[in-house]
Amino acid sequence: MNTLQGQNKITWRPWPWNLFPDWASVVVSAVILAPAAPIMAVLIGSGEFIWAIILRLCSYTTIHLRVQSFILDYSQVIANKIMRDPRNMNYLPHILWLSIWGPFLFFSSLYRCMNHGFELWFFILIQFLRIGPRFRFFTYVHVLLHKEGHDHKGFFKGSFSVLNNIVTWWIGPFYGGVPNNYCTAHNKIHHRYDNQIGDVHTNLDLDRSKLLSFFKYVPRFGMYWTGFSPLHFFHSKGDYRLFFSQLLGVAYFYGIFLCFFLWSPLFAVGYILYPQVEDVVFFGGISYLWHSFYDPKDPDNQYINSVTVLNGKDNVWNEDYHVVHHTEPRTHWSDYDKHFTNNTDIYRRNKATMFSDTEEGELLFLMLQGNFRRLAELFVDLDNKMTIEEKEELIRYRLSSTINGNEVVLKKGEGKRSI
Repeated sequence: MNTLQGQNKITWRPWPWNLFPDWASVVVSAVILAPAAPIMAVLIGSGEFIWAIILRLCSYTTIHLRVQSFILDYSQVIANKIMRDPRNMNYLPHILWLSIWGPFLFFSSLYRCMNHGFELWFFILIQFLRIGPRFRFFTYVHVLLHKEGHDHKGFFKGSFSVLNNIVTWWIGPFYGGVPNNYCTAHNKIHHRYDNQIGDVHTNLDLDRSKLLSFFKYVPRFGMYWTGFSPLHFFHSKGDYRLFFSQLLGVAYFYGIFLCFFLWSPLFAVGYILYPQVEDVVFFGGISYLWHSFYDPKDPDNQYINSVTVLNGKDNVWNEDYHVVHHTEPRTHWSDYDKHFTNNTDIYRRNKATMFSDTEEGELLFLMLQGNFRRLAELFVDLDNKMTIEEKEELIRYRLSSTINGNEVVLKKGEGKRSI
């Protein structure tokens, strides 16, 4: 172990970005964002518009509530028979729908491309249908990937256990997900290091109060999401069980991509690679936000380092309680809110990073925009003593504080770079 002390200023960067100057990350980020951002802007904008229309129509009737109640009641009956934990009955209608919808759109696109070639208008239409209004389908796929990755025994039991990992191996790839990434890279790297030194997509070496830092971050999240930096990590640790598990998922996804690329590069890039680029940008942003706050005086404090959102506008299966997810990973998601309520005093004592009546997308936008005053207005002080100015100062401090290479202990070659 080498303690980095010194007379020399040290900047730590995760592999492989410790091998290149920071501007290289920005260039790679530009290459990723330039083609994807305009398409995503169109999809998000149109999705928000359609969702607003749907909400307006729903305000005139209660039919959708009766349909929802019927689906959930029936899902509970089925879950009691086929699921290991019937509390996960909410998953069933989404798994059923998404296991059909994503593949249907993909093979419809394949048929269209075989007969008419690649058409931009059709590509954009399919992407909109794939992610759904206000990216509802997209969101539920990726939350399911997350939940399934943490459920080591699988969702299903008995003869239905054949359906275990259906999200990882069947649904996920149509949405850009590399199989096994959650059960290996996410569980064994991110949850081991909690976004600090050693985590392949940490952001704590970057000043998160500056917009440019996000552009430095996107490529490292991309390396994680595609599975390549986890492969390097597991190989460097000599953990070949996890290495080959990760490699299997990478080979599966990119093997399929290569087969279609040899037939039609445009189809492969548009319908297989683009969804993955979309993931890197969108979830890179969410990941960046979730762990943007840090106090060097209390570096391991997950109540500070992880974001909690109360009364969230888009709280899918309690994902907004990110502190509980990191500190009590065995707690069932349906109990996250109860866990928070029962431990509110711990959040208060730690002056936890909490916001209310918002959602991750809005918080990320405000952070990248540098609108710290609005973030302060949304910040929750359980003591109810802080002024807006004090909240803003705390937010700026936690966002601008970074891991300094002079203060950490690293194994040889784990990512130090002298400047």
